[in-house]
Amino acid sequence: MLMKQMGWVLGIIGFLCCVSACVHHAPVIDCKTPAWYSETGGGGGIKTGVGEGESLDAASASAMSDISTQISTWILTESQSLAVRNGSVSESSFRNKVELESKHRLNNAKRLKMEQCGSRYYVKYAVDLRSPAVMMAEALKSEYFGKTIRFTGSSAIIGSPFADAVKRFMAQTVESSNESEAQVPLDLTFTDGIWCVHAGHISIPVFDVADAVNLGVYVKGDIQFGICDRNGVARSTLLKAGDEFCFSVSGSHGFLSIFNLYADGRVNLVATNCPVSKGRMIYPDPAKDHYVLEASTISPNFSSVDTYIVVICPSIKDMSIFSTLPENGKAISGEDSFSAHILARWLDGMQQKQVAMLKTRTEP
Repeated sequence: MLMKQMGWVLGIIGFLCCVSACVHHAPVIDCKTPAWYSETGGGGGIKTGVGEGESLDAASASAMSDISTQISTWILTESQSLAVRNGSVSESSFRNKVELESKHRLNNAKRLKMEQCGSRYYVKYAVDLRSPAVMMAEALKSEYFGKTIRFTGSSAIIGSPFADAVKRFMAQTVESSNESEAQVPLDLTFTDGIWCVHAGHISIPVFDVADAVNLGVYVKGDIQFGICDRNGVARSTLLKAGDEFCFSVSGSHGFLSIFNLYADGRVNLVATNCPVSKGRMIYPDPAKDHYVLEASTISPNFSSVDTYIVVICPSIKDMSIFSTLPENGKAISGEDSFSAHILARWLDGMQQKQVAMLKTRTEP
């Protein structure tokens, strides 16, 4: 019995020695960091970031963190510089705008490189920080090389700061022939949470809808349009969240409607087809309507710029395509409410109208 036990033990030891030898002699992968991993690049407004990890997701997250850090440093530097030039209000608005843009841009980062070595993953991503107008100009330059571009479409879109900037950048980089012109339809859409400008089949996301649609092109007539307190006394267009105000309108007669264009492109119909004479009208009328308007911001930490457009038409118009404030007084929501482009087309179609516009800034 003792000999049998010893034979069994020796057999086990022999097996373990064999396994140990096999493991010892298994090939070892000599992993080296890819040469491109330490390369710098991404000039001309393009930020690149690298990352490594035990999974592709972990490596990608590391690269996004790298890019995000670079962008945050840039935002801080630029906003502080802007504050020195223009004051803290401009700094707050600038930082809010750029941070929102950066979130969208990070969601559209492009993976340039990916390499796996053993259990390690290495990646490189890039984010394009050039302005949307520059990106559109570059794309149009390739598509319509040597031609003068003439945009067609809604007056507010082809007359926008975006369209003007595209034409300016193209004029700087393209030697156009006066005899060669290309008519390019320019449009604006909102889909899946992103505003996009379309020039023909070229689409570029934009992050500040005020750059892409200029409702000021419709202003005409002799309307006096401002804001006042509940007693009708004129007040400044610089507001604090929670401030009460009303609209003051005079100088024309017909049927009045007031639109509120939010900074993110939502449109709220404040007043609908209200009869108005040439005398002064306060809307809402605190005595008759038993309420006033209250200023608010889109984000609790940043200032907001609101654009108000008053339209007076000779007859009642169908306004059913526009959102109105819910009974609870909260901001309008839902993808249908992002209708700055629809308001522009609606105003294009109104042949007989008088229009006035004002902007307010609300601080938290």
